[in-house]
Amino acid sequence: MAGGSGKLFDERRHGSPALGTPRPVAEASGGVGVTPWYVRRPSPQPVPRSPPTVAPSAAPAPAHILIVEDDLDARAFLEVALRGPGYVVTAVSDGASALRELRAAPPNVLLLDLGLPLLDGYEVLRQLRTFASSLEVPVVVMSGRGDHTDVARALSEGANDYITKPVDLDVLHARIRVQLEAHRAHTRLQRINRLQDDFLRVASHDIRNPLTAVLLNIRSLASGRAGALTPEQAAMLARAARSSEFCLHLLENLLEMVRLEAAPLGLVMTEAHAGAVLGEVVERHAAEAAAKHIRISTMISDGLPPVTADPLRLQQALGNLLSNALKFSHRNSEVRVLAFHDGDAVAFEVMDQGQGIPAEEQSLLFHPFQKLTVRPTGSEPTAGLGLAITRRIVELHRGELLLHSQVGVGTTVRVRIPATPGKSA
Repeated sequence: MAGGSGKLFDERRHGSPALGTPRPVAEASGGVGVTPWYVRRPSPQPVPRSPPTVAPSAAPAPAHILIVEDDLDARAFLEVALRGPGYVVTAVSDGASALRELRAAPPNVLLLDLGLPLLDGYEVLRQLRTFASSLEVPVVVMSGRGDHTDVARALSEGANDYITKPVDLDVLHARIRVQLEAHRAHTRLQRINRLQDDFLRVASHDIRNPLTAVLLNIRSLASGRAGALTPEQAAMLARAARSSEFCLHLLENLLEMVRLEAAPLGLVMTEAHAGAVLGEVVERHAAEAAAKHIRISTMISDGLPPVTADPLRLQQALGNLLSNALKFSHRNSEVRVLAFHDGDAVAFEVMDQGQGIPAEEQSLLFHPFQKLTVRPTGSEPTAGLGLAITRRIVELHRGELLLHSQVGVGTTVRVRIPATPGKSA
């Protein structure tokens, strides 16, 4: 190995690798029938008296390990040590060949010697990380140098783990298994993300469009366009319309959660003013409030600076808070909507006189699909996603969400959005 790197294996111990059937030592080292010093013998494993019976199952695909080691004897021995039913091993002797293999057939784990001639292990790492992340191709580096700065440098260049020479095969196998599990977890996550993308495409078209058509036809029937309706028929269509509307609302919220998680940088940021934002929110929910005879009062402090925000997303977040307050408020009560200066931020606050939330349930309020013991006062449907969407939107604005609630008194939710620096009303 170039660069004066240390011996790969421990000379003081003898034996053959734990995995695979080694070829005669004479092939690997040029010796004649003498067991070399290449490896620390792994700890002996107890031999069971009778092998356990295992039900047949589909065997997982073998993991591909790429070894990059310029020393012929060490490379040959590593191939033997790692080759087995769970691994497919490829071995090369230099950095240029390693990069060709990495581009042509990326392995599940790369075992890389740092002391390679010409194109050393550090340069291989640097070039690898330009086209494959540490999750896509985990790297375990081998170093015979006693200076820990070499290990630190390799880790900073993108290595996942390291092993020092002389190599202990027990440790090597353990570290490879850890990296393989991380790689498999990353692969599973990618598969889930692809399923999520597929769901988004299907839900956006193949579910929403037919559901919208159903709702439109229900409304058409309810209008009497196809003939007069009996009171019982009108009531049945009204229930069907409400159910369809709820399904569409739930679907839209699901799609919104997926969009916000998948593309958080899709915000259209501009200067937004509290009065304009709250005015739009209150107007959209006026009919909802009137249906329960709830008064919405608005108070906006003078001289508020603008905030840097996506106005539509901010309206969505505050609208979810106001809608929630109306759902859980009693008839003939009041909901207050405020905007005021709060340190270096503009605070938006929604206060209701509703039932309040038990203290032990308050931590669940802004998480998806959480159903609390408190129920809407008018039996309104609730999907459990609106407040989770609000929390995500506030996070994307680098804002803060605060909750104060007392059973029997009501709930106040405050959203703090940083004011635009150097701006005044």
